Amino acid sequence: MESYNSKYKRVLDCIPIRISDSQILNLLQTNEINWKYIDTIKEMTDLNDEVISVWLNISVRSFRSYRQSNSRLKENLKEHVIVLLSLIKHGIQVFGTKDGFDQ
Repeated sequence: MESYNSKYKRVLDCIPIRISDSQILNLLQTNEINWKYIDTIKEMTDLNDEVISVWLNISVRSFRSYRQSNSRLKENLKEHVIVLLSLIKHGIQVFGTKDGFDQ
């Protein structure tokens, strides 16, 4: 997998490439899933707020207001973020690079 700066590596290290429901629950209980995780999605994919908000099933306006106020994420958003990071890690592994996965 491509290397990422240490801020993102720390987030990625706790996310398995293939994740089970019990692993998701464990991560939700043992880690503070916050905007650092969403920033990692943005770093790994180069996608904008509009696309990521669709993935998280929230409006762009809500997405940006959460970010501006640095609000705590709701539980269902935390779960989506974990699953997306796992999917992205798996996709990068399959396609070999971040650009390959983006395409």
